[in-house]
Amino acid sequence: MKFFDIFFATHFFVLILSIRAHTPGTVTIDSLTFNKIVRNFDVVLAKFDDKYPYGEHQDQFKKFAESVANTKNLLLVEIPVTDYGEKENQQLATEFKVTKTDFPVYKLFLKGKYKPINYTGDKTEDGLKHFLSQHTSKE
Repeated sequence: MKFFDIFFATHFFVLILSIRAHTPGTVTIDSLTFNKIVRNFDVVLAKFDDKYPYGEHQDQFKKFAESVANTKNLLLVEIPVTDYGEKENQQLATEFKVTKTDFPVYKLFLKGKYKPINYTGDKTEDGLKHFLSQHTSKE
């Protein structure tokens, strides 16, 4: 009976974490889908982060994602990076010089340009909105 309780509790915890892993208004991508996404969308804001992010930065990102969800030609993507097991998306993190100590890291990809624009501002809803506006406004 004790084994069943532990088994059930473990699977329930994993289920809860997997539900939290996706932020509404975003698409989760990996190293296999990265180029396909970046090449085919006008504006892609990529968030490199832990597989199961939490805390104030994640709360701010959720607000941001919700507020820009209907923005034409913009796709928000999350790239979960792990440094254990399969080392999920570690190759992308290395390629774009993303380190775990800097999480979350935001990079803006504009169609036709492979080199992203690095976000260095406050990791807040308003900061991200300003950054996006600054680099995507038509003049």
